[in-house]
Amino acid sequence: MLQNLTELDLSFNQLVEVESDAFVGLHRLQKLSLQNNTLRYSFLSIPESVFTPLISLEYLNIKFNHKPAEDNLLESDIFDLYVPTLETLEIDVFVSVNSPDSNIFTSNITSLKTLITGICVITELREATFDNFEKLEYIDLSSCPIERYQSNTLQYRNIKYLDLSNTQFLSNDISFFAFMNDIKTCFVDTLVLSNTVTDYDEFFHHFISTLFKYLSNTGIRELRLSYNFLMKIEWRTDEISSDMGKIDLSHTNTEQHVYNHDIPSTLQILDLSHNSLFRFAYPMENVVCLNLSHNMLSEIEYDVYVNNVGTDVKELDLSYNLITSLTQFTFHQYSSLEKLILSNNEFNEITFDFEHLTDLKLVDLSNNRIKSFSHKSMEILSVLMENKNFSLNLENNNLQCTCDTIIFLSWMQQNLLHFVNNNLYKCQFKDGSVVVLNDLNTIITRLERQCLSLTGVIVCTSLGILITCIIIAIKLVYRNRWIVLYYYYLKKSKNRNTSESTELEEGIVYDAFVAYAEEDMKFVHEDCIQNLETDKNLKLCIHHRDFIPGEEITVNITNAIHRSRKTICIITKSFLESYYCMFEFNMAKTEGIYSRKGENTLILVFCEDILPRDLPLVLLELVQRRSYIPYHDDQRGNIEFWGRIKEAISGNELEVRMLNISSV
Repeated sequence: MLQNLTELDLSFNQLVEVESDAFVGLHRLQKLSLQNNTLRYSFLSIPESVFTPLISLEYLNIKFNHKPAEDNLLESDIFDLYVPTLETLEIDVFVSVNSPDSNIFTSNITSLKTLITGICVITELREATFDNFEKLEYIDLSSCPIERYQSNTLQYRNIKYLDLSNTQFLSNDISFFAFMNDIKTCFVDTLVLSNTVTDYDEFFHHFISTLFKYLSNTGIRELRLSYNFLMKIEWRTDEISSDMGKIDLSHTNTEQHVYNHDIPSTLQILDLSHNSLFRFAYPMENVVCLNLSHNMLSEIEYDVYVNNVGTDVKELDLSYNLITSLTQFTFHQYSSLEKLILSNNEFNEITFDFEHLTDLKLVDLSNNRIKSFSHKSMEILSVLMENKNFSLNLENNNLQCTCDTIIFLSWMQQNLLHFVNNNLYKCQFKDGSVVVLNDLNTIITRLERQCLSLTGVIVCTSLGILITCIIIAIKLVYRNRWIVLYYYYLKKSKNRNTSESTELEEGIVYDAFVAYAEEDMKFVHEDCIQNLETDKNLKLCIHHRDFIPGEEITVNITNAIHRSRKTICIITKSFLESYYCMFEFNMAKTEGIYSRKGENTLILVFCEDILPRDLPLVLLELVQRRSYIPYHDDQRGNIEFWGRIKEAISGNELEVRMLNISSV
C-alpha cells in the first residue's frame, strides 16, 4: 500500500530507534523527516543499512535528535551507507574536535547539493571538510560555533547560498583573511554573515568596505550582515559587485553613514532597520525596497533625503522613528511609491504632499496619534481611493467622535472598504468613552443629533453674547458720546485749518467763549461785550461775530471752546431747550476734563429763575458741586458781578475751580 509513498514525516514522535526493515518497499520515497526525536547517532538506533531501500530519496532530515555521550561521538559511520540520490541533508554534526579526519562525512555523497546543520559542535572548518560534496551549493552552518577557518576550505566553489551566521572565526585575523581569500575565488549568490561581529574593534572599522572589496568579482546578489556590531557603514561603489541586488544591514548599531558615495546601481533592496540612524542621504538610483524602520529619524522632515534624486523606490518603511511631521516635499522624488509604511510614529495629521503618488497601493498610518484628517487630505485620499486596490491603515489611532469630526467619519463610512482592519478601529467621544467603529452609521447619526442640539445652544448663546456686547458698546458710546464727539470735531477742525499757524491751532486765542441762545442775544451784545470787552479789556468769542463762515457749526463750536480760556454759558430756559446750546455746554465740560486736566473752564450765568427740577441732570450736578454769587440788579451789584466774572476768567486755577456765578 505504501509503495507509492513519496513523502514521510515522522518528526516529533519521540522515536528511540528505527528498525532495519522500516523503509523496505518505499522505493519511491523522495522526502523523509525524522527530526526532533530521541534517536541516538549509533547503529543501535539507526541500523547500518536502514536507508538502502530508499533508492529515490532526495531529502533527509534527522536533525535535533539525541546527542551521544562525549566518549562515544560518532564521526561518520551512519553515512557510510550509499544514498546516491540524496540532494538535501539536514543533520546534527557531532564530529570530535580531535578527529584525525578533517572532513565531516567519509561517504562520497556526490549528489548532495544542500547541507543544513541542526545541533552542531564543530569549531573549525578545514581544507578537506567538504571534499566529499562536489556539488554542494547550499550550506547552512549557522548553528555551528566555528572559531577557526583554514585556507582552501571553500576555494573555487559555486555557492548559491552560504550561511555562516553566529560563527566567531571572523574575529581571528588569520581565519578572517583565509576566508576572504577563499570567498573571492568563488561564485556566490547569497552570503549570510549575521551575528559574526559581536564586539566593536578597530579591526572592523573598515569591515564593510573590506568585505565588499573581496566580494567584488564573485557575482554576489544578496548580502546579509544583520546583528553585527559595526557602528559605522562606509563603502565605495567601484568596490561592490555589479550584481549586488540586496543588502541587509539591520541591527548593526549603526549611528552614522558616510553618504558621499553612491549606492550600487543594481541594488534593489536595502535594509537599514533597527539602527540609530538620524540621517539618510544616499543617492539611490534603482532601489525598489528601502527599510529604515526602528531608527532615530525624528528630524526626517529637515534634511533626511538630501541628494535622493530620481529614485524608483516602490516600498518605503519609516515605522518606529518617532516622527511627528513631514514637510510638504518629503516624498516629491518618490513618484513610483506603492507602499508607504509610517506606522508607530507620532503623527497627528498628514502634513506631507502625496497628491503626485498616483501608484500608491498602501499607506500604513497605524499606531499614531491621528484624530482626523483635514479636508485637503481627504480630497487627495479620495482620488487615490478611485483605485480599488488602494488601502489605508488607521488602526490604533486616537480617532475622535466629536462634532468637529463628523465630516471625517462620514468620509470614512463612504470609503470603508479601503480601510485595513476597519472593524478594529476605535473612536473616543468628548466625554472620554471609547467605542469600536464597527457601526459607523449609528455613531454618525448619534453625533448629528447631539451636535444639532448643541449647535442650537451655541447659536443662541452666541447671539446672546453678541447682543449683550452690542448693548454694552452702545451704552459705553452713549455715556462717553461727548468725549467722542469732542475729539472728533476737534480733529476735524485741526485738519481743516492746516493753513493756519501752529499758534492759532493749539494756543489760547480768546479769554472766553460765550454760549447763549438766540433769544438772549441782546444781553450778550449790550451787557457782556460792554462790560467784559470794552470795560475789562477781555477778548470774547461770540458766535454771531467770530465763527468762520461756511464751516460746520459743531466744528466752529469745538474750535472756539478749545481756543478759549473759559466758556461762559448764559443759562436761560431758551438755552436749555436749544440743541446747540447744550452741545456747547457739554463740549466745554469735556474740554475741561480731558484737555485741561480737570481744570474748571465753565462759568454758568443764570439769567432766569429756574427750578432745580427743570435743570438737566448733568447741569444740576454741576450746580450742586460748585459755589456761586448772586447778581443784584443794581449798579453796585452789577459792577461787583462783572468784576467777579473777570476774576473767574483771568484768575488762577484755585480761584477758578471754586467760582461759579449766578444772577438771581
